[in-house]
Amino acid sequence: MSRWLVGLLSALAVWKLLSRWRGEPAAPPAAKPDPAEALRRKLAETQTDAEPEPPAGDAAAETIDERRAGVHAKAQETIDSMHEGEA
Repeated sequence: MSRWLVGLLSALAVWKLLSRWRGEPAAPPAAKPDPAEALRRKLAETQTDAEPEPPAGDAAAETIDERRAGVHAKAQETIDSMHEGEA
């Protein structure tokens, strides 16, 4: 009798497994939002076709060459002051 019961339960288990495999396919998992796409949208919202406005004040009036010359002059002053401390 117990062999009969084990066989019946085994057959039932196999039938359940097969019915799951043959049944309707499971619904596809919900599509996760693509982080790259979200960043692209955010970037598109923040970008504008207009040129960025120059900073206000004296910095706007300086050209790149003038700024470069100022940076080099400041660096040379710093180097000179460091050499004076060694002597």
